Formats: sequence, C-alpha cells, structure tokens
Amino acid sequence: MARRVEDLRAMLGILAGPDGQDYTVKGSPGAGEISAGKIRIAFFANNGVVPPDSDTAAVLRNAVNALQAAGFAAEEARPACIEQSYELEMKILGADGGDGLQQFLGSIGSHRTHPLLEGWLRKLEPYRTTLQGFANYWAELDRFRSEMLAFLNRYGAILSPVAARPAVPHGMSIRDDIFPGFSYTMTHNLTGWPAAVVRCGTSSDGLPIGLQIAAAPWREDVALGLAEELERSLGGWLAPPPPQTVSVART
Repeated sequence: MARRVEDLRAMLGILAGPDGQDYTVKGSPGAGEISAGKIRIAFFANNGVVPPDSDTAAVLRNAVNALQAAGFAAEEARPACIEQSYELEMKILGADGGDGLQQFLGSIGSHRTHPLLEGWLRKLEPYRTTLQGFANYWAELDRFRSEMLAFLNRYGAILSPVAARPAVPHGMSIRDDIFPGFSYTMTHNLTGWPAAVVRCGTSSDGLPIGLQIAAAPWREDVALGLAEELERSLGGWLAPPPPQTVSVART
C-alpha cells in the first residue's frame, strides 16, 4: 500500500526476484515502461454478482476513455467465471467453518472478538464441508484459475471496479446487502495474480473511487504500468481536505 505507483515500483525491485528459498517464485520482468501498442485491455463495470453504483460506473468509463486517449486498445469483455468469485472465495475460506481462524486467535491469546469479526465468522459457517467437499472446492478453484488464464491469454490486463460502491460507514461492511460487493477483488484473491488499485475519481458524496488493473501471472510490470497511466491521467491519490474549523463568537 502506497500513495503513488512510483513507491510501489521501488519496492518491486526488492520483491521481484527469487530468494533462493521459495521454489515457487520465478523472476518478474520488473517495473519498466509499457508500450500502449502492445497491451490490449478488457474492461467491465458489472461482475455479475453485485452491479456497481452509478458513480463507480461513471469513473470506470472515464478511465477507459483516458486509456484509449493514451493509445491503449480497450474493449468491454469479462471472463464468464468471475460470477463465481464470491461463492468460491467463501468456499475456500469457509471449508472449516472458520475453525482454523478461531484456533489461530486462541494461539495468540485473543479470546475476545470484535462484532465485525464475529459477523465474518458467521458468514463462513454455511460453507463448512467434509474433506471430500474441500477437494471439490479445490477442483472448482483449479477450473476458475484455468478460465482466468485463458482469458488473460487474449488480453494483457483487466480493468474493473474495486468494489460495487465507495466506502461505506464503519460497521456496515458485513451486511448481507453490502458484503458481496467486495467480490470484485475476490476474483484476484482467488488467482493470486498481480493487481494494482489506483484512485481514479470521486463520488458525488466526495469519497474516493478506485479501480483495479489485474494482469497475468508474474506481470506486475503491466499492472503497475497501467496503474501509473491512470494515475497520470486522472490524478491518483489526493490528500484529504483539511478539517473545517468552527469559529466561536466571543462576547
């Protein structure tokens, strides 16, 4: 997490290469400039789980226009499998009904849970399953990743909302009518492939609205390059306005 893409670029130089200990890590191309003529972008506003609000959809359209003006090819398309994102993430996280998380909390001496965490744990219980059930969940995940990879063989990146709406008041995120709106990021949680989020606009209520650029495995350079283009075109992170002061009349 950083204010600017340039900060992430600096960190990627440290994280990009193998460390000689984890055999699953390969080298990344790094974070150089990307060519507009070589990147074909797929974009969508609605992931088929929860549609975005009007402000979020408008920010997405504006971002697409900015990328096209910069020379990038962008067309509306989405992987069919993303409609499974919410249910599949809940299956993978909730296969044990939240027991593993409860055991971890106990191991670190945390025996009191916040109401928001309790609400999250309640959401996992319906997905509790057997060992065979978990094997079935994992097979679904394999199919999901294969479909996502096939899509990213046709497109260099995917542009979409981060969530169905801007930030909600504290305590409301676990409501049943709000929580599935976070499924836009769940898609890329499930693949584990690179995605970058950058502020691209502001809601009618003055809240920042971010969009996410996701790329193929090991293509952090594409995700960061496109995020940097959006940051350059649309302003990126902005400091919040200073708090208003109230003048008190003295008599």
